[in-house]
Amino acid sequence: MRKDLKPVLSALIIRHFLIIYAITIIYTGICAALLSKVEMWDFSMLKDTAIWMIFAALPAMYKAGRTPDIKQYFKTILVELAQITVLLEFIMGLHTYDLWKELLLAVLVLFLKGLISYSQKPEDVQVHKIFKKVDTAISLGIILLVCIYLYKHFLEYWTLAYLEQFVLPVELTLMLTPFLYLLIVYMRFEETFTTINSRIKPHKLLIFTKWMLMLHFFNNLAGIKRWEQQFFMRRPVTKQDVLNSIKDVKELQAAEANPPEVLLTNGWSPYLSRDFMRVHLLSAGQYVNHYDDSWGAISSTLHLSDDYLANDLIYEVTGTKTVVTQIELILKVFDRSKKGNAHEVFAKYLKHLFEEVFPGKTVPVELINRILKGKAYQMSYNTYLLVCDLDQYDNHLNSYNLKFAIRHPNHVA
Repeated sequence: MRKDLKPVLSALIIRHFLIIYAITIIYTGICAALLSKVEMWDFSMLKDTAIWMIFAALPAMYKAGRTPDIKQYFKTILVELAQITVLLEFIMGLHTYDLWKELLLAVLVLFLKGLISYSQKPEDVQVHKIFKKVDTAISLGIILLVCIYLYKHFLEYWTLAYLEQFVLPVELTLMLTPFLYLLIVYMRFEETFTTINSRIKPHKLLIFTKWMLMLHFFNNLAGIKRWEQQFFMRRPVTKQDVLNSIKDVKELQAAEANPPEVLLTNGWSPYLSRDFMRVHLLSAGQYVNHYDDSWGAISSTLHLSDDYLANDLIYEVTGTKTVVTQIELILKVFDRSKKGNAHEVFAKYLKHLFEEVFPGKTVPVELINRILKGKAYQMSYNTYLLVCDLDQYDNHLNSYNLKFAIRHPNHVA
């Protein structure tokens, strides 16, 4: 047990975490000082402020460093902060318990928040839904209890002192929001700048690149992340290259926001086809340029079991900048002895994909039979080509990939 805790405790005191602790304490102190200036904070609120900082501000800052999408972050974090604020005020403001009881109640609820965060992996989706329902029920229950308690003790709490204490967490949360935004922007740009610092020459071009990135992506963190991905494939060597790369990213984002119509005779829309498997948590990621005019998007890996050598599924679309011409579903079997019913599961996912691509049609029986047997096969379907490939690896586990592809007539290998 002690050995298991040692790396966790060590992680809590590493330099980056200590910096976050210090920033949180300093910023909370500044907020308290500002509220004190307008007579909305005094030292009697020190305990409430400290507990809010530990259980609301710090978790929000940790999540800020990991968020890939600033808009989605604030949609979720503001709701979570509101829930925690109401909870803390119910525990600390409306009732006076011993400090250890207040901390215990807060820790229990924060533990539930941690379970919700930890269970966000695709394979834990059912457990995540249960935790979310429990969390929602607790939050609604606390809000109801607060309303009932205030109704019964209206005159007792209708004083300026209690009102100031009750709204303190709300004030601190509102004051924290702009700081969180700046923190996210700083951390995201710092990450990108660390990537390009030693890779862009000369130094003048590096400085120009940083200024252009801040100018164009200050409020577009998804854009700066995509630019960084593109950077590894096409590194700018002139100022015009930098401007063109930024322009390309913005054009792609505009196309994603309003996908242009793609005629079926040309292929499939990149921004619609990548979501054909969304219902199975296999939505492909961003549609990016691999090389020349080769583009594609690939999903995260979906584990079919909890085993370390689990069978995995991957969904991928490839084509040109404007159209997808090949759609693939890939089964990765790492250990042939543990494949179990992997082929049957693969066939089920394949049927769904086929019906998405060809609405109202069913998968040819011969194709399903080949999939179940793990045999290579290809057949024409109208003007399309249906391909089943088997790639075997020469290792002691007899690993292999079973691939199913739908190729448009315009596909170029």
